[in-house]
This record gives sequence, structure tokens and C-alpha cells, in this order.
Amino acid sequence: MFECMVFLHLRSLAQLLVPPARIYYWRTTTEKEIDLVLEHGRRLLPVEVKLTSNPKYKDAEVLHLFMGEYPEARSGVLKHAGTEIRLLDEGIVALPWTLLAGV
Repeated sequence: MFECMVFLHLRSLAQLLVPPARIYYWRTTTEKEIDLVLEHGRRLLPVEVKLTSNPKYKDAEVLHLFMGEYPEARSGVLKHAGTEIRLLDEGIVALPWTLLAGV
């Protein structure tokens, strides 16, 4: 449910971009996955969604994998249920879901 809520907010914002951004998911043959990949022009933004209020470096593991395979993804976002903005690693930031919702 949490992932769907984040997707709906992100989809609404993606439609406001010119041109509108497209949203996908990404999965490897070994079942590693990124919940949402926002594609806008030649840029990719992987978004991982975690229902936690305390995101950790380990939660960004798949973001590292994706960014290593796709140089068009210069940064990654981990959306979480907490209230803090955290830099998890170079180019990877953990953001509260409320920043999408304007809450």
C-alpha cells in the first residue's frame, strides 16, 4: 500500500513535467528490483520505496546496482516513512514520502 501511494504521488508530479516523464520498474534476472524508475529525456532517476522511518545505507544497495549499470542515473532516491532527509551515499538521498505529497 505504501509503495502504491508513493507511485500515485510520483505519477502525478511526473505528468507536470514538460515533456511528461515516464515511470517504470526495473528487475534483474536474480530478482533484484528498483520500485520506480523515472525517465525524463535522457535522465533516469531510480526510486526505492521503504516502509521504514530509519533508512540505512543497506537499504540503498539496489540503487547502487542500478546506478552502476546505467550512467544516465546520476543520483538515486530512497522514499521512506520517516521525517528526516538523509544523505545515504554519494548521489543517494533518503527523502520522506511527504515531500511528494506536500504534507
